[in-house]
Amino acid sequence: MSNPQLSVGLLFTGAIDFRDVARKYAIKNGRNMFIKNEKDKVRVVCSVGCPWVVYAAQVRNEKTFQVRTCHVKHTCGKGLVPTIKELLPNSKHRHCLRHVYNNFKQKFNGLALKDRVCKATSTSNVPSFSRHMKWMKEEDRNAYNWLASKPVVH
Repeated sequence: MSNPQLSVGLLFTGAIDFRDVARKYAIKNGRNMFIKNEKDKVRVVCSVGCPWVVYAAQVRNEKTFQVRTCHVKHTCGKGLVPTIKELLPNSKHRHCLRHVYNNFKQKFNGLALKDRVCKATSTSNVPSFSRHMKWMKEEDRNAYNWLASKPVVH
């Protein structure tokens, strides 16, 4: 199912099948869904405050599940990156140094590493960047691998 569409009355072979379609819908549409499971019913909701909800319950005396409630109008945003891609398809996404640095600080401790990441990311030439990255690799390989996984644009 490449582009799942959900509607009232839709039948599924069981709860697992319904949850699978809900997951595929979330992935295809770039949404973070929350699935609430019970033995005979499944409710899928979007983010807090968004009215999007799909509720399916087991058909009486059968194993099949049927969509009973389906409000598929989102009021939440998809997020900045997918929206920019959609509205400005030729634009290039880059990481903000401040965000990279803040995420780095949450994962790795130490003044020497923080100093190293600042110097590596703010240098203006490739040899200097490579030198700082090499020093970081010698100090903490995990920190180096984390920072090296981020795309670099010169």
